[in-house]
Amino acid sequence: MIYKNLKSITSTWFNHAISWLLPYQCVLCDATTQNKLDLCQACLEELPWLQSACRICAQPLLHHDDNVICGECIKCQPAYQRTLALCHYESPLPYFIQQLKFNKKLLYARLLSELMVSRIRHYYHETSLPEYIVPVPLHAKRIRERGFNQALEIAKPIAKQLQIPLLTHHVKRIRHTQAQAELPANQRRKNLRNAFAIKKPIQAKHVAIIDDVVTTGNTVCELAITLKRADIENIDVWCCARTHIDGLSQSQ
Repeated sequence: MIYKNLKSITSTWFNHAISWLLPYQCVLCDATTQNKLDLCQACLEELPWLQSACRICAQPLLHHDDNVICGECIKCQPAYQRTLALCHYESPLPYFIQQLKFNKKLLYARLLSELMVSRIRHYYHETSLPEYIVPVPLHAKRIRERGFNQALEIAKPIAKQLQIPLLTHHVKRIRHTQAQAELPANQRRKNLRNAFAIKKPIQAKHVAIIDDVVTTGNTVCELAITLKRADIENIDVWCCARTHIDGLSQSQ
């Protein structure tokens, strides 16, 4: 047993050492990278960066203005105050996220978190960062099926680099719901109603929810409503990708 444990530890150390010594390789074109990322500079520049979006929900807009609010948020503002989205949910983002969620390729969690850190630092350069990060919780049944929570895996390196504590046991997903992607948009809100609950007191006024993709926004909105019940006043949403709803929105 001791020999097996020692062998396992030695093998793990060796693999980490090799990974550290070898140059980074682009996950898209296999080129050796020079920027300590898993993407080369050319592929990095080709990512579908989200440049114009609603300040509150990050729905893509036609007009570039950081302070514009879309028509939907004017009519009915969500429980959160702002959304920071890295990219449009266009190639290669679906590939990155599907490889992470369904093929357990945690490399893509590292890549997405590295890209997010840079965007977050720029976004908050004139304002204070949230006090805590709340990865969108998965139900225990889903974690058993998948083996991990992709939002948490993306959040871990971000929390470490930005020195923001993670809240991983304070909010739970108490209802096992049908996967949102399997439902039409008009049923997604009902599917998530009362899906989350506060399990431990949260002593904070400003937190950030983090998820991989925001589509209709119903998941992060329901989680934000739950956090509001814990007297959290300021809630931001961070996501790696934002999908289009009925094409590009018109700013108002």
